[in-house]
Amino acid sequence: MGDNYRRRKYISCVYIIINIINNKVYVGFSKDFFARKRSHISDLNKNKHGNDHLQNAWNKFGKENFIFEILEECKQEHLPSMEHYWCNLLNTHNRDYGYNIAQTNSKKGSKVSEETRLKISKIKKGIPSPFKGKKTNLKHTDEFKKYISDINKKPKSEEHKKKIGLKHKGKIVSDKARENMRLAKKDMICKKPLIINQYDLEGNFIKEWESRKEVANFYKISVSYVGEICRNNIIFKKNFIFKYGESFKNRLKKYK
Repeated sequence: MGDNYRRRKYISCVYIIINIINNKVYVGFSKDFFARKRSHISDLNKNKHGNDHLQNAWNKFGKENFIFEILEECKQEHLPSMEHYWCNLLNTHNRDYGYNIAQTNSKKGSKVSEETRLKISKIKKGIPSPFKGKKTNLKHTDEFKKYISDINKKPKSEEHKKKIGLKHKGKIVSDKARENMRLAKKDMICKKPLIINQYDLEGNFIKEWESRKEVANFYKISVSYVGEICRNNIIFKKNFIFKYGESFKNRLKKYK
């Protein structure tokens, strides 16, 4: 989280706690984010947190696998309604996706302003946010960016897919977007599994994995994250480096 946040004493916001192993999340709100964060960590470390679901996950996966992030800063009177919005958006009351237990209430507290109602309405309809393109002090960690990216990768119903198709019908794709799609296609140029080689930090070979899925299942992470680790030489769990095998590199050379 950026230093700009730390210079400020109180931050009124909706926040998120992310389990970076399975991408499950907890959403809450507070008039003082840093105080609430300290309270969460203290209770979780003492095994006396009020949310048993979150506590059990903390005990199982370890504190090093949870990150705290600010989702959205807002006025205190809007906190309950915005928490309710984010919980619904991220489906946090569903045990497959989140740790929230207590039901949220959009009508709790003061009335939501017209500006906030308009903002929520536009987001739900897929209309670009009025804040898009404006500079903010919000700096998220790589884990948080990955989580938000993975939200859009969850399985969608046929009806949902049809709506998405209609929404994008007739849109002009920019050159940058086409280039991004071209690069993404590199990971799908062959139906055969991509061989993954595992090394220690000194470059010593440890093991050959038959596919990204095999690595993902073993370490309980997403397949897309395994690809990111391989492409960007990210040090995994402070001990390992994963790289694509030579067979994958040869396939890329043939790709045009």
